[in-house]
Amino acid sequence: MQVLIDFLRLSRWLNLVYIALTQLLLRFCLIMPIYLNGFVAVESSLSNGEFALLVLSTVLVAAAGYIINDYFDVKSDEINKPERIIIGRSISKRRAIIWHFILSAIGISIGFYLAFKVNCWYLGFIHIVSMALLWLYNTWLKKTFLIGNIVVGILTAMVVLTVIYYEQSLFTELKPRMIEIFEYILYFAWAYAGFAFLMTLIRELVKDMEDIKGDRLDNCRTVPIVWGIHRTKNLVIFLTVVVIACLIVYQIKLAGQFSESQGLAFYQVPAIRLIFTFVQLPLFYLIIELFKADKSRDFKRLSNIIKLIMMAGILYLAFLYFSVN
Repeated sequence: MQVLIDFLRLSRWLNLVYIALTQLLLRFCLIMPIYLNGFVAVESSLSNGEFALLVLSTVLVAAAGYIINDYFDVKSDEINKPERIIIGRSISKRRAIIWHFILSAIGISIGFYLAFKVNCWYLGFIHIVSMALLWLYNTWLKKTFLIGNIVVGILTAMVVLTVIYYEQSLFTELKPRMIEIFEYILYFAWAYAGFAFLMTLIRELVKDMEDIKGDRLDNCRTVPIVWGIHRTKNLVIFLTVVVIACLIVYQIKLAGQFSESQGLAFYQVPAIRLIFTFVQLPLFYLIIELFKADKSRDFKRLSNIIKLIMMAGILYLAFLYFSVN
């Protein structure tokens, strides 16, 4: 039983829930309502069972990535998080690497099966590229200046885009019939992926500041080590302001739509107030707290705040669905 618990901890089960929830909400709150509204006869490329396999394949590749992360992080974790070390204690290094390859192989196989199912075989390479990037990240890129952070952000964005591009009916059936709806879905998906990318990049930089002691001993060249804490905090603040600004642009776009259709003022639009309350205000709070943060525990707390903001972003999809149904 303890080994199972440790395996779940090793594979970051909560992060896997985030991934699965994101993909489920994208399908059932963004894509399927378009198919089921009766305006256009378009069927999903994947049945619900096949989509469940797509989610499973994404989760398995991600879990394999988390396992290999801890496999190569034992040295720095002895300084940064000694109480959380699992590999080499309850789970051997040999067993961890075997599980990494098993989970990756299953995830990639499912990805290719579904890619052939939707008549777009090259989509299967998304999982291979993801596995390769995770391996490169953990063996090399995470020790480099900024590149590793960007790679993790891209992989997070791919969680969103995988759902869209495996849904080939959007491109083959919806696009020729209802180009405006197709463009809206694609715009929203890429904007959402951009939000995921930027928030992940911010969190990775904050985590690097949290783990700076262990990373130094592991000969890493992370942003805080090369630039120092002060300049890294300035970069995080800049990126946070960029996110806030992008959300304002989205809110203005929403305000225009609701003003035309329902005559609502900017502050009356529920979606705008929701974004402001649960995403923008916490982001402003994050900026304020960054100025004061200087200890590892401070950055750990900020990392958890960022995680909550990202969860609010995920749940926004559910709000969109219930606000129009």
